[in-house]
Amino acid sequence: MAPSKTTTVDNLYLYDPDSKAQADKFVREAPKTSAASAVPNMAALVTITDTFEGLKFLIFDMHGKPGEFQLPDKTVVSAASLGLCATKNPRFVTANARILFLGCKIGEGSKGELFMDEIGKSVLKGKGGIVGAAISSTFDFTLGPFVSDAYLPRWGKLRVFRYDEFGARVGAVTVP
Repeated sequence: MAPSKTTTVDNLYLYDPDSKAQADKFVREAPKTSAASAVPNMAALVTITDTFEGLKFLIFDMHGKPGEFQLPDKTVVSAASLGLCATKNPRFVTANARILFLGCKIGEGSKGELFMDEIGKSVLKGKGGIVGAAISSTFDFTLGPFVSDAYLPRWGKLRVFRYDEFGARVGAVTVP
């Protein structure tokens, strides 16, 4: 659960309660200050974006499809609704933050690209950073490489876009 006051951490893992084991692994393996929080509904997501700040690395481990992810209560979260939540707290993410969406195929196709671009234009505007999103559905979660520099899944594919401080896409890569 999210803390009741503002909390600064470097790395935050937001997850469907079904992914608690992965979230626990993240907190154990991620360097510096890290936290994990289950996100059962939109109210929890709003609370999290209001209370956490200083994030350098943010993971969303939720079910999804191209261009959106779904919370456990079946609420569909678009880039626009996530952007509205995150931009209410200007200190939610830092400059050059990394945001990773691990839900099934969230970054796939034109809907996935649009989703990622909208995150770059809203959440990363004024800061720049990286947005990564799954374009296939099977990952062996190895944290070390992404927390340090780049996330390299053993299976599956990840689309990664870099955004400048104006929210414009300035680089793209698909791994592996």
